[in-house]
Amino acid sequence: MNNQITIIIPTYNRPSEIARLLHFLADMGSQYRVLVLDGSNDDVAEKNRVVIDAFPLVEHYRFESSLHLGMRLHKGLELVKTPYVLMCGDDDFFFPDAADRCADFLDSHSDYAAAIGQVWSLRYYPQKLGISNGIALGNDLDVGSRFDHVRFIQRAMFYFAYTAVGSIPLFYAVRRTESTRKAFSFMTPDIKYSSMELLTNGLLLIDGKVAKLATPFGLRDYGSVTTRDPEREGATRYIPHEDIAYIRPLLVDALMRKEALEAGYAEYTVDSLLQLWEVDAIPMEVSTESSWRSRMRSGQYYFLCLAGILAPTWLSGVLGMPPATYRAILGAHQRFTARRSST
Repeated sequence: MNNQITIIIPTYNRPSEIARLLHFLADMGSQYRVLVLDGSNDDVAEKNRVVIDAFPLVEHYRFESSLHLGMRLHKGLELVKTPYVLMCGDDDFFFPDAADRCADFLDSHSDYAAAIGQVWSLRYYPQKLGISNGIALGNDLDVGSRFDHVRFIQRAMFYFAYTAVGSIPLFYAVRRTESTRKAFSFMTPDIKYSSMELLTNGLLLIDGKVAKLATPFGLRDYGSVTTRDPEREGATRYIPHEDIAYIRPLLVDALMRKEALEAGYAEYTVDSLLQLWEVDAIPMEVSTESSWRSRMRSGQYYFLCLAGILAPTWLSGVLGMPPATYRAILGAHQRFTARRSST
């Protein structure tokens, strides 16, 4: 049995998918302890049990169907005994040798909180199966370990940017167990899934750097237009205000504890992170009473400038926008901001 990584697979009423994943891991020679956290209905859970019993290293844990996914993951993480954990959706795949490389990397780099590799996406069409090269994070997440507002926001911005274009989030990386367990201890019975992801990944980014290794890591199954969650496709507010009110102080406290920051600077940094997810979630007002804040630009312009410095090549490759065009847009926004501030 692999003593470095434990695999956690939450599942809910998808017996075909969980069977497919377990057979795939067996075919790939997986030696991991696998914990299946099953919130399925009774009849589906029984089908899952029959499949799972055929795999000696896989353990089946039943939960009430009404139990929130975050609470289920919190309980599952309490069962992990290895230094690293990998959480995988029941409809996705990862390559065991790549996970091992990530664990080896974390062993030798104590300032990193997680590692992942290259990920491809699967999409189903009427006459074909599409496999596209996913962009699992960016090399720009690999920045200095000493806390710095710009460096932290750089990591956060690239996490949100790459997630926004449909790539694998940090949720699926090989992560340090203790920090992951602590992050999921803040789950509540009614927290929204998107808020759960924001909180746990925000805590991860505070905890350390994230490495993207040059190795194929896995496949993420996006299904088809008819199988995707319509709420995710057309949500007007991804993070509810009540969840932000819960998440914000937790992230601020984590930053202050980790980096010994003053409260105002930690609050500004967390508000910056929240704005990356949803611009109107936190009002970004520049205060003349605080020296550290008065030196900052308006929140929106600050991040556009940062993106302009870091991301023109990425935008040209992913969104098809020429770097010169993107810089021109930034320049126009700069002139608009200057005129507005002078009036």
